Amino acid sequence: MALQNSIHTLLIRYSRARKVDEMFRPSVAVLMTEVIKLVICVVIDMHNEGVLRFFSVLRSHTISQPWDTLKVCVPAMIYVIQNNLFYVAASHLEAATFMIFSQLKIFTTAIFSIFILGRSLSG
Repeated sequence: MALQNSIHTLLIRYSRARKVDEMFRPSVAVLMTEVIKLVICVVIDMHNEGVLRFFSVLRSHTISQPWDTLKVCVPAMIYVIQNNLFYVAASHLEAATFMIFSQLKIFTTAIFSIFILGRSLSG
């Protein structure tokens, strides 16, 4: 995970720090990332469940349970905002500072899992 996060961070930093005539919009990059992940998840789920069963499972887990779907939408929207801010930070921070702050999400996740979820982490 640390290697994947580091490569992801460095690629975003490189894409935002280079000199080009017209820079891409971070919101479009985040949207396309989410669309690609959605397509991959749907294909994998269709493969696992079968095409006919997939649609009934999808309906029973999303449309038939709107309250649970809404509960999942809140963190998803926060995640989208975080990813957009990630691009903004990559555009305005120096590379070392950006790397340090981007890796802090791993540390803060561990801290929140201890305090909010009451879990203990081993060394």
